[in-house]
Amino acid sequence: MFFAMLPLPLQMAGAACIAFLTRVNIPAAVVCTWISNPFTIPFFLTAQYALGSFLMGKAGKAPPDFSEGAVAFFTGAPVPILAGSAVLAVAAALATYPLTLCLWDLAHRTLLASRPPRGAQKIF
Repeated sequence: MFFAMLPLPLQMAGAACIAFLTRVNIPAAVVCTWISNPFTIPFFLTAQYALGSFLMGKAGKAPPDFSEGAVAFFTGAPVPILAGSAVLAVAAALATYPLTLCLWDLAHRTLLASRPPRGAQKIF
């Protein structure tokens, strides 16, 4: 989801709205936005900037100074970061969606296997 990779303070609201409109699992969409916590934001922004600069033909240009914070970094080069975030968001979605479905199916089967059969009598 594109909002999950953008450095916006309203990531959860954007993810919830898009999940509601597309009729998918709203709690799962909101929880997945928590991946970009304060510890991972510098890595995501740097990777998005590098990919966006590469795609725009400015691969050798030095990134903005990150010591002033994420907002200053983002305002220093918004176009390469947005271009890189769009590509990384699509790539991450394509990679993780099938994996998430497989893990969900495995967890569901494991849960069903541990339950007693329907209609089975309970013996005290």
